[in-house]
Amino acid sequence: MNGTEVELCTLNSSEFTISPKNYDLPEGAYVLSVEVGVHSGTGSIADVTGAEGFLFRKDFILFVFNQFVSFTPFMDFFPESGSLRLAVNVPSSTTYVKRIEVYKTGSNSVSDLIAILTEANGFTGWDAGFVGEGAYYHAIAYTGFPGSNFYLEIGDIQQSPDFDLPHLTASTDSLGYPLLTWRKSNYYTNFGSYRIYSKDYSEDQYNLDKTLYGVDDTSVTLSHCTWPGYLQYKLVVVPKSPPSFFDDETAFNHYSTSASGQSGAPSFSYWRLLIPAGVHFYYNTTLDVIMQHSFETGQTYEIQVPTGWAYAMAVSPGDKYLLAATGLSDFDYLLFNVGNSQSSLHASSLVIGAGTPTGAVSVADNGRAAICSQDKIFLYDFLQDELLGILPLSSEADRVVISPDGTFFFVSDGTLALWKFSDAAFHLIWSSANFSGPSSHYGFETGNPGRAYLFSNHTFEVRNREDWSLVHSFSMVSDEICNIDFGSFMILGQEEGFLRIYDYNSGSQLYANPRNQTNSNFRFRENTIYSSGGSKLVIF
Repeated sequence: MNGTEVELCTLNSSEFTISPKNYDLPEGAYVLSVEVGVHSGTGSIADVTGAEGFLFRKDFILFVFNQFVSFTPFMDFFPESGSLRLAVNVPSSTTYVKRIEVYKTGSNSVSDLIAILTEANGFTGWDAGFVGEGAYYHAIAYTGFPGSNFYLEIGDIQQSPDFDLPHLTASTDSLGYPLLTWRKSNYYTNFGSYRIYSKDYSEDQYNLDKTLYGVDDTSVTLSHCTWPGYLQYKLVVVPKSPPSFFDDETAFNHYSTSASGQSGAPSFSYWRLLIPAGVHFYYNTTLDVIMQHSFETGQTYEIQVPTGWAYAMAVSPGDKYLLAATGLSDFDYLLFNVGNSQSSLHASSLVIGAGTPTGAVSVADNGRAAICSQDKIFLYDFLQDELLGILPLSSEADRVVISPDGTFFFVSDGTLALWKFSDAAFHLIWSSANFSGPSSHYGFETGNPGRAYLFSNHTFEVRNREDWSLVHSFSMVSDEICNIDFGSFMILGQEEGFLRIYDYNSGSQLYANPRNQTNSNFRFRENTIYSSGGSKLVIF
């Protein structure tokens, strides 16, 4: 005991018992050493002292008390000076509590010693890594004796302070981008950074969008997010001095707050949207009304469809006329004059013949219209109520696009062809089977009727319509074109997962943004992309 032999045992079995109470020791801490050896029976001095067959020595710490001692170190937590103060109330009469060790534990069972509380510091310490997270603390109380460096555990407890991370709020700014706000962290001394994550509700993985290093930076706009969509967000507060167990899983589970919300600014819903050059666009929400919206005034005008059914409709490239077929057969064509807001009805029996079904329509700025009907194209002047000509086709046409001056038109009937109408006759300019299909896009420039454009297989071409000579071409990442805005000369394209804006003349990509996979009906005008689901995004 403390280097002095107090007992010698000769054993004939494999175990022995030590009873320190028999030593009549005063209160204190002792080093109890046990030396084990083999007695050979030779009678030598080494044999008698146990040194001849010495095997090993084991040291223990022995605490002797006059009375039983225990203590449960209940902790109090105080947010102070941008950090977290930990305190244990140890009564002055409880003199045997000499040391309290406080550990911080992660979900992976790894613990960091963050504070040692003693009488010298008033049993108070600090967690320099606390930022309001869901923390777990394990406090262990020890006793000891003056002059001894040995301590004995006499009680412990596990506690957690109140969750105090900033509350995250999600909304959208005036442009339609997600706007996230939160209050400043109460633990500014311990603060390291804010991390903002987001994901679409249909995705499994969160993506890191922003890292902010200023504790006063309490808002962020996410300008590159899935749209339109229902998004989920996480705000992670990272401590300046994170614990050893801090990782992404711990951060997401214990250092974060969450919010969710829509991306995109509120807009109108539609199932068909026409955007010509000018100040209007046209859309349907029901079949009996066509809505005309003005960019200049912000007002919306209802164009009534008398039969209650706008089966097919088109607007002229320069926003002069709107044409709608109000049925399948034996119906009226509705021609709306944008200049005077007057409508006129034209019997289908006079336009394409009685009992003849209509298909797609396209109208020019001079009132001429090209109308698909089975395996024919009817060219009709609605201002003069005159049938100009009928173009027979080899099969049923699914789409027709007329030029602004009404003299050229594209027809798709399994083969894409460009026709010219002059001298009361139709003249074939160009045709190809390679440009037909649902992903192809074709038409005529507004303001420069001498040029035509077409897109297919990721290639965009601008050509002179008279001789089909190439003006310029470029490749595009997008699989299809949603529309072309000739006010800004920009192209809206899309492919799986992305929307892109291209310059019409150079093909340069001006903008890209992730899109929701469940929506593919988009249109672009000036600086805004519209979604059929009633959402818009202002991108410039």
